Amino acid sequence: MAMVGWSVRVSVASPAAVRARRAVGGGRAVGRRGRTCCGLRAGQSVGEEPVRVVAISDVHVDHPENMQWVRDLRDDLGACCVLAGDVSGDTDLLKEALLVFRAKYGRVFFTPGNHDLWLTSRERRMGKSSLDKLAELLRWCEEEAGVDTRPALVGGRVWVVPVLSWYHSSFDTEPDIEGWQGIPPVERVMRDFKRCAWPQPLSDAADDSVLAEHFDGLNGGEYQRLWDQARAASRAGDPVISFSHFLPHIELNPEKRHLYLPTLPRAIGSTYLGRRVTDLAPQVHIFGHTHFGFDGVLTKDGATVRYIQAALGSPKERGVRMPSLEIGCIETGPVPIYDGEQGWAPVCPRARWSAYYAVNKRRPELNTELSPWAAQRYRRAAA
Repeated sequence: MAMVGWSVRVSVASPAAVRARRAVGGGRAVGRRGRTCCGLRAGQSVGEEPVRVVAISDVHVDHPENMQWVRDLRDDLGACCVLAGDVSGDTDLLKEALLVFRAKYGRVFFTPGNHDLWLTSRERRMGKSSLDKLAELLRWCEEEAGVDTRPALVGGRVWVVPVLSWYHSSFDTEPDIEGWQGIPPVERVMRDFKRCAWPQPLSDAADDSVLAEHFDGLNGGEYQRLWDQARAASRAGDPVISFSHFLPHIELNPEKRHLYLPTLPRAIGSTYLGRRVTDLAPQVHIFGHTHFGFDGVLTKDGATVRYIQAALGSPKERGVRMPSLEIGCIETGPVPIYDGEQGWAPVCPRARWSAYYAVNKRRPELNTELSPWAAQRYRRAAA
């Protein structure tokens, strides 16, 4: 089923990718000389405003191996680190990890993911909602931890723009899988539906897009003033990097027939977020949540944006399906996004799903055949 109004181009380390990157204001590619395997320069001296940007999502420090990964990151006070959500469902671990990131990088930007808003049994008994936890977390980040959660100009030249969002089922506009039995609804699999709690009237809304719209509305007030400045900078061709935890467009996720959980797209993204990103038209938008390596270009309503997902994921995921998770050398640190001296980091040729769609047209109407790895989990319906 064609997506009306979309012009999609996903590129990987090709002349088309270079042209697209230039079209959105990209500069020279970051070179390798004097850099680590991730293409980073040595850190600037302490006290200098960082003009390099690196990014990571889904560090899930509930896993001890992942918390150790965070602690083992090299100090890089000359860089700004973007954390695109899902640090931990445990508030204490979440804060500990954010403070470690803050000590290692000159500046840290963060927006919460779904895991970050999970509630404990004790918090539920106290009557706390996930919106209460969100407000407390954002307040702690800004007032105590020195972690940025609102748009800001970095190094006098690069805008970094966090965007609050939440998913809704109507984001999924592609046909469901047909002819297979045993595929569970996403509500039964994802723990968000048990671990998150929302105040009335949000908890009573029959349409879950009401919650997504509420989250989008949180990007207002002082945030909107900063957003307008970032949008003006984007229109002027200055570097702008936005990020969210959830997906702004369905095309950034593999088609349902390729997924272990074909119902997953009902809980991954927001059309409200998509409209915001299109309005801002940044050169790069970073996202997380689905744990698929992605680095490609998508055009929507005249806005050409490079989309990047660099998720650490769980130790089990890295052991079982690292090729579909990796982007660059994700195991050793956040991936480079921008260098104030050299421009945008080159497109990663090892991001599997953006590479796949660079050569394969998206065809969601092929919804009766599952990919071999997904078909092993389910059974065909009787004719």
